[in-house]
Amino acid sequence: MKFIISGFVSRLKQARKESRQLSGGILGCVYSYALSLLIERGFSKEITRNDKLIRRLNNSVAFHNLARAYFLNGEYEKVIFIIENEIKSSSVHADSYYLLSEAYRLLNNKDIARNILKDVLSKSNRLKTWLYLANIVDSSSEFFDLLTIWQVYKDKKAIPLYHYELNGYIATAALRAKEYDYALSIWQDFLSNINNVECIFPPLKTKRFPLHAANEALKDLRRIFIKNNIEFFLISGTLLGCIRNNRLLGHDKDIDVGIWEECDRGQVIKAISTSGCFEFHAFRSEHIIRIKHVTGISIDIFYHYKENDNYWHGGVKLKWSNTPFKLKEHRFLGVFFKIPANPELYLTENYGDWRIEKKEFDSAFGTPNGSGINKNELKIHIYKCLALALKNKDRIKIKSLKQKLNDLDDVKI
Repeated sequence: MKFIISGFVSRLKQARKESRQLSGGILGCVYSYALSLLIERGFSKEITRNDKLIRRLNNSVAFHNLARAYFLNGEYEKVIFIIENEIKSSSVHADSYYLLSEAYRLLNNKDIARNILKDVLSKSNRLKTWLYLANIVDSSSEFFDLLTIWQVYKDKKAIPLYHYELNGYIATAALRAKEYDYALSIWQDFLSNINNVECIFPPLKTKRFPLHAANEALKDLRRIFIKNNIEFFLISGTLLGCIRNNRLLGHDKDIDVGIWEECDRGQVIKAISTSGCFEFHAFRSEHIIRIKHVTGISIDIFYHYKENDNYWHGGVKLKWSNTPFKLKEHRFLGVFFKIPANPELYLTENYGDWRIEKKEFDSAFGTPNGSGINKNELKIHIYKCLALALKNKDRIKIKSLKQKLNDLDDVKI
């Protein structure tokens, strides 16, 4: 009951906020509550089927949620049509522009997507705009264009000089463009100024992993993959929770699953983009497909590659190796999932003594079977952790991270 009441209050607050942002009035609040609930419960396809009825509501909040429903079903042209019509007739909130920009990006119209976001910068001070701009960068020229914009806004004092998240976005753009020296210098500059100027850090997050939402996200992915004949299996922290705790881990950050290398990437992307339940995070590695469920839960889908005596999967920083394994069915969350046939061996290779819970776990350094594949990416990860440790004056962690930096310089990758 407490969970239901908490969910109701949270959704009502969000509906009021969305209605206020989109100038939807009292009815907008009602539409926001109802439509967002339907989307979260997996009824986005039904919303699009009632397109004409929703348009008759003639409310900006209803139009925004209709566009979002089309977006979740991969109908990006219709997203563009709805939002651009709204722009002509009324004021549109930044979230609608983000949706519009993403629709153009996914249709490979990056220049239009980028220009939309540049326009948002002139109207809104939301840092999220910089995140979207960073995620559109794929080349050196695109990065230097963003770097110039960043400098202009800093010179105008429109944004903070040193902001943990904003500086991180720009550094990530540099990584996407493989401009590693710039990425490193951004974080080195941030670290050198922590004690000299006011560096802004995000508030400490104490919220636990929402298990009910995570359960639904994993089950939705299972349903979609089964429907599209895509074999997948539980790995990493998700497998750990399944075997050790018989539930997902409450201190986790996302869900991890694996697919085999022969699985066609286009098939996976099409299945997800038309599912009505998921959207994509920006890709940074060919080895991972990162998605977000309508409840906000992130899922990493790792390709697994088979070699004679080694199966491995990886990301931008590391690769993890395991003894070759077969799969078996295992009952979890009331349904059956595939997992490595010898989960104890898999978990031992990943975590060592996996039966002992480690809430302060870092997959970059806490996995015995992990090996670095990009030293610059690892350095950036350490710099980010070091910034937080310096802010918190955690001497033990500061010393440990500095040692990791020294060790990394001695390692050949």
